[in-house]
Amino acid sequence: MFTGHLVFSNEFGISVEFSSNHNASDWVLTNVYGPYTATGKLQFINWLKNIQMPDDIDWLILGDFNLMRNSEDRNRPGGDINEMLLFNEAISALGIVELPLMGRKFTWTNKQASPLLERLDWFFTSNSWTTTYPGAVVTSMVMETSDHVPCLISVKTDLPKGNTYRFDNYLMEHEHFFEVVQHGWDLPTPHSDAAKIISRKFKNLRRVLRSWQKHLSSLKANIANVK
Repeated sequence: MFTGHLVFSNEFGISVEFSSNHNASDWVLTNVYGPYTATGKLQFINWLKNIQMPDDIDWLILGDFNLMRNSEDRNRPGGDINEMLLFNEAISALGIVELPLMGRKFTWTNKQASPLLERLDWFFTSNSWTTTYPGAVVTSMVMETSDHVPCLISVKTDLPKGNTYRFDNYLMEHEHFFEVVQHGWDLPTPHSDAAKIISRKFKNLRRVLRSWQKHLSSLKANIANVK
């Protein structure tokens, strides 16, 4: 269904670009793991806020950030307020949107008799992703052996049920048919990837032919006139 290739990898995270074998659409997944030491957290936040991701990329960034966004992400008083401020500043700088977690408030526990619970795992998307996949949700699952709660991201798309375009063979007999096809095929495309270019060209061609066909008499109308 998808093919993927590594975009980058370092001690804080790994990014993979996935391309659909169905429609040539692509998106980037970044999985992070934030250090637990104070010094490591500051280094991680500095790296995070300087990630350069184009605005038009469908981007999903997630993982164990080892950071909280506010004091309510903990079941007891505590937490480093400065780290929270810096984390939120990095999120703002990236322009990413948080996917809310359904079913559970905290994602980590120290598994003690009177446990400490914190929200350390986060899920963010680019604005482009939000537009492409507006139905994406995150749900918590059953914790078994890990001290982190496993989570599931469900990506939903509402595919438009547009009218099916039916090409009538008689159009090929029209004296301007090849001119119309050439015009539709030569329309500019905003992509550089070969698969995306071909996909867009066929979409342009379908749109042009459909518009042109509306201005022509249909075969049924012609037959009716003859009768």
